[in-house]
Amino acid sequence: MRTSGWLPLSVGFVVLLFTTACAKPVSMVVYRGDLPFGREGRLADGLVLVQGQSTILTALAKDVYGKPTYSNPKWTVTAADVIGLTSSNGSKVGVSGLRRGMTDIIVQDGAARYVVRGVRVR
Repeated sequence: MRTSGWLPLSVGFVVLLFTTACAKPVSMVVYRGDLPFGREGRLADGLVLVQGQSTILTALAKDVYGKPTYSNPKWTVTAADVIGLTSSNGSKVGVSGLRRGMTDIIVQDGAARYVVRGVRVR
């Protein structure tokens, strides 16, 4: 019976790919803008919008090793009359200023949770 090095290598690759793609997020950070997967940017804390203005926020989830991992978090607002979540597509959400005030945005996927504090609409 002939054996080849191909099978163990491919099995190792599949296992590595599976564990990377299925790693559960343990921490999360939210950045301003429409960022590609794994890219970091300016934190969304202290975001200021003018009434009627919209922007996009991007959540970056990390696994236990600090590596980016795919996430589909739930986005909620503490004061829905101040900020509206216009669209949510996985780790990205559209945010719109509805009326003057201040609120927080909560982003959660399992144990990973981040609170964007001090979002203000003027």
